[in-house]
Amino acid sequence: MPLSLPDLEARVRALLQAGHTLAVRWDCGNDESLLYIDLDGTELPFNYRDPYDLADSLCDYLLGLLELPGVGAFELRGGGRMVLEEEAVVLHYQSEFVDYEGDWLDELSEEQKAALNAGTASVSIDPELSEEYSGQQVLFETKES
Repeated sequence: MPLSLPDLEARVRALLQAGHTLAVRWDCGNDESLLYIDLDGTELPFNYRDPYDLADSLCDYLLGLLELPGVGAFELRGGGRMVLEEEAVVLHYQSEFVDYEGDWLDELSEEQKAALNAGTASVSIDPELSEEYSGQQVLFETKES
């Protein structure tokens, strides 16, 4: 069971107020959504059995809040940084979306498809869907005094 929302907010705020850098990265698509939390440039390990695990709790919260898709033949890679703005905690993020279910696949040669499957081909990024999963999101609202 992850941290409660008030406890998660308190931990995130305390880290940011102490001058730490909190960032998130994601790799979604092909029927999974993987998120990673970085603290001061180092990936935090997950400890699913620890009810106070920051990485697990923050990933669960962000996955639901950002509505990152996981199911389908596509890749969505991105990430962002959490910052304090006034008293709110805001995530500024950017993503790149590659759709593998389009008519453009039919136009590829067998060699191009093999390179795509091997991860050695360059593919085009869908700018419209990339923009849809980019921007900023308030994670925790301004605290009232």
